[in-house]
Amino acid sequence: ASDGVSIIKDWLKKDIAIPEVAATTMMFTFVIVCVMAQWAVYAGRRNDKSHTTLALTVTMFTGLALLNVQVALWMQIDIVLRDDAYQTMFYTITGMMFAIIASAVVFSLVAMFRVLAGRTGDHDVLAAHALYWYATYGIFTAVWFVVYVQK
Repeated sequence: ASDGVSIIKDWLKKDIAIPEVAATTMMFTFVIVCVMAQWAVYAGRRNDKSHTTLALTVTMFTGLALLNVQVALWMQIDIVLRDDAYQTMFYTITGMMFAIIASAVVFSLVAMFRVLAGRTGDHDVLAAHALYWYATYGIFTAVWFVVYVQK
């Protein structure tokens, strides 16, 4: 295959099926995460410790749900890491996305503990937390389009 179109068409083997429902569910779940992260910023600016903590807790557990969906997706696909270039690329990209989401969950946990310790006035931490989740959503949007939709 000397032309680029044939190379792209030959990239994904015919026997590999990537389910799009789980990936699309992740895509829409990120909206919930971003709304909750922004709610934490809103509540933090009003020194509302209980709502800030609740928003960060929901953000953290929704992030854990995203990680759960990614693992379930890996189990559904049933491909081996080192079979071919596509499988290696797929696990490299989705594994890196998993690590980014996991670090965002840890950021949520750290921000929540800071609020519980009485630092509700640290508006910059809450804003950075929300911005990190927005950036994670942006990165996942690109991954979703390239890896799951375009295949």
